[in-house]
Amino acid sequence: MEDYSSWTDERVFGSAGEQPGSQASYVPDIEIKRRLYILQREVLDAQLAAVAAQETATAEMKKQSNQMYWSTIGVFLTALITLVIAIVQQMNS
Repeated sequence: MEDYSSWTDERVFGSAGEQPGSQASYVPDIEIKRRLYILQREVLDAQLAAVAAQETATAEMKKQSNQMYWSTIGVFLTALITLVIAIVQQMNS
């Protein structure tokens, strides 16, 4: 019996094959199912890695957003203090 695992994807998926149910179609069919399973597993692993990367990016974005929020409040308070000092100096002169 031929070793279908050494065939290229094009040859395995592209061959016409035998009638379904015959022994000659059984082994290539099993090889096709095996390769599809491996491909689906690789896709799922890639999707899980993408989800993990998105979670990391979201956490970093939240941290940066929080820093920007407090930075904006700090700038506002600095401007407010500068305004109060300017008003006080103008009243004293």
